[in-house]
Amino acid sequence: MLTLPLISAWHGYKYIDPKESGAVIPIVHVNGFKISERTIYGCMDNKELVALFTGYGYQCRFVEDLEDIDADLGNSLEWALKEINRIQQAARSGKPIMKPRWPVIIMRTPKGWSGPKKVDGEFIEGSFHSHQVPLPKAKTDKGQLRDLVSWLTSYRINDLLTEEGGPTGRVTSIIPEKDSRKLGQVKETYDPYEGVNIPDWQKFGLKKGDEISCMVAIGELLDQALVDNPKTLRVFSPDEFVSNKLDAAFRHTNRNFQWDEFSNARGGRVIEILSEHCCQGFLQGYTLTGRVGLFPSYESFLGIIHTMMVQFSKFGKMVSVQSRVRNQRLLTAAGARDNMEKTFRLHQLYRDKHMGEARAQRLLSPEPIFHRRRPESQTPSRARLPPARCKHFSIDSWSLPPL
Repeated sequence: MLTLPLISAWHGYKYIDPKESGAVIPIVHVNGFKISERTIYGCMDNKELVALFTGYGYQCRFVEDLEDIDADLGNSLEWALKEINRIQQAARSGKPIMKPRWPVIIMRTPKGWSGPKKVDGEFIEGSFHSHQVPLPKAKTDKGQLRDLVSWLTSYRINDLLTEEGGPTGRVTSIIPEKDSRKLGQVKETYDPYEGVNIPDWQKFGLKKGDEISCMVAIGELLDQALVDNPKTLRVFSPDEFVSNKLDAAFRHTNRNFQWDEFSNARGGRVIEILSEHCCQGFLQGYTLTGRVGLFPSYESFLGIIHTMMVQFSKFGKMVSVQSRVRNQRLLTAAGARDNMEKTFRLHQLYRDKHMGEARAQRLLSPEPIFHRRRPESQTPSRARLPPARCKHFSIDSWSLPPL
């Protein structure tokens, strides 16, 4: 699947400083088909894929030995880890590589590989049919039932289970003996929140009668916050940081764009990329590791990622450790809010023609239809945007009244 957010995301590594950050090994699985048609990558040969990902700034390695795919993939992962280690060690020794080429693995296998080859005279493996239900009549057709049994037993699950259904020693032997080495017992996986030191906002106030832009004042506060929290606070901004008058933050930090010679390897805390989707993705990943992120944006542009914000707020309600979700969005303009709210109201009216006159009048009234969250026992599960008069909010602290 190719979407504009995905294409932008391929440039995300250019905002990762190998001196202080981790890394990701991207694996592109090229199997040739989607739900009912061939894929774009599936119609590209290896030279074309190399040209594409080289242009993105990666170095490619193909995994396509179907006779021994495990060894091929294992060797490729070892290669990728060595390349990542080389890049990180150079940065951490004070000799960073300008525009390093991070590894990407491109794996070619047939669509539906290891499944039924053919069903009722129609090819399944190596066609888009394997994206759907390959054996739709397994309940009533004995032939398809045999194919299903053959397919599932080919995975040899019995080799991994005892007669009682528990894991064999071959499986349990790889579990670390020390709790400190068990992933689920590592504190960072279940309680990672580190917190931030919040500056005293009153120090940035003015004397009565003086004037200052509210955003300039916030920029001063943000500058101090980044100084006080050099490892636990980042800003993810879609190319609006200076126009939002927050550039006071650049007094003590920098942008973190690694492909720019003027911001490379400087430990900048501001990631600025003209993609709201990437900013939201960065923000989610950063806050899930226990740190705090800020996403400043014109409110009219936050609508671009409204569904991402809502889905992540739902996720925040479901996870057992609420402290994982610490992301804030700073709305920097109020002018577009009225139009957005009217559009939202009209959309609701159109969606529900039978809501009744009283409900319709309330939605069209000049008063905001949003309100603060009620007690948890009365709170509906749907999170939405805040009232028009609110300029600084966390999305998981707002909800709509029930319809």
